[in-house]
Amino acid sequence: HYSSEKFRQEIFVEYPELQQQDPTWEILYREKQSNMERMLKEDTVGLMPGVKALLTKLQDANIKHVVVTHSPLSLISVVKAQHEVLQNIPHWITRQD
Repeated sequence: HYSSEKFRQEIFVEYPELQQQDPTWEILYREKQSNMERMLKEDTVGLMPGVKALLTKLQDANIKHVVVTHSPLSLISVVKAQHEVLQNIPHWITRQD
């Protein structure tokens, strides 16, 4: 659960020439997001143990629940499409929000 800022700092320490090419991080960040989305689409993301059972109980009992994440909506949409139980979560707050 590292922040994107920590990741950026570590990449620039490991590869300082990248910072000279793109000190704003925008190009690398877009490439990282694109590769993440591609990898998520190539393989199903597993749910943590117990998540499906918990979400099913919340939904069956009509208990309000929400997901708040720093992930972008584009990645969340890919993962949600892989698991029906996630599609039933009524509220999602993502990075764009």
